[in-house]
Amino acid sequence: MSPKRKLTTSQLRRGDGVSDIDKIKQLKKKVARLESDNESMQRHVESARKANQTTFLPKKKTRRLKDDWVRIVIGDGHGSSIDKTVAAVLLNDLKTIEADEIVALGDMMECGGFLAQHFTMGYVAQTEYTYEADIAAANQFFDKIMESCPKLKKFHYLEGNHEQRIEKWCVTQALRNKHDAEFLLRQIGTEHVLNLETRGVKYYKQVDYHDGVSIPGTIKLGNCFFTHGITACKHAAANHAEKLGGNVVYGHTHRMDAWRTNTVSAGRIGAWSPGCLCKRQRMWHHTKPSMWSHGYLLQVVSRSGLFQTIPIEIENNQSMLAQFTRTFK
Repeated sequence: MSPKRKLTTSQLRRGDGVSDIDKIKQLKKKVARLESDNESMQRHVESARKANQTTFLPKKKTRRLKDDWVRIVIGDGHGSSIDKTVAAVLLNDLKTIEADEIVALGDMMECGGFLAQHFTMGYVAQTEYTYEADIAAANQFFDKIMESCPKLKKFHYLEGNHEQRIEKWCVTQALRNKHDAEFLLRQIGTEHVLNLETRGVKYYKQVDYHDGVSIPGTIKLGNCFFTHGITACKHAAANHAEKLGGNVVYGHTHRMDAWRTNTVSAGRIGAWSPGCLCKRQRMWHHTKPSMWSHGYLLQVVSRSGLFQTIPIEIENNQSMLAQFTRTFK
């Protein structure tokens, strides 16, 4: 009888010289080890799931609290140059929103015609309609806003560079006589021709200081500044946030925009622009394509002061607000 030959590891792996019974035993052991490993892995997964389960538990649906605030920000309607279809979309959305507060960022009137002499670019293109027609268009728009917002509590109107033309004209016509200029302004100024006091709309002139803010023509509501605009450059959003050193909403550029950053002194801040409500391709643009956008901002403000700014773009004569409200009801 020949001596029993010792098999190498590779031979054992291949099964050389191993009986079928031994092979079955080895396979059973291997299966048992795999099953054990699988059970162990499942226990680890279950344990990990239980450990993180509370992090992802959804909170109960909360209703709007008594002190929560809904603010709508609009900009640059430009009176006779307002896009009536875009304005109609906004007014329809306002009926759904039931805003507590509206901030108009200025240039709600065009102030063209004889006032266009203070518009250095495209003067002739600014004289295609009368100041009287401009007043009528702005009044009609404000009437419709009031009808669409019966529960409105506050309405702020910041003077824009177009409304400021009125004061410049009055000063020029009065030969810079202060009292005569003030008299003329009381007759044809924005506050008078739009009946702002009667409407309960607070008007903020660009030359005056408001709410303790260190630059004129800017107001502060909660944790956010509002201004007509200090620049219309390409990176206007970043420029506004950096110069004001806090959260700011601005108009003037006619472009919907947003920018966020972190600061050491003020924490996380941002800047937002609602776009405009006026016609995008104006006569004085001539053949230059406009980069303007239509829309408005919806700000939800909590009683803690935290706020969320939501841009609502109006494109192809519609906004997505109705879809939002249906989705999250």
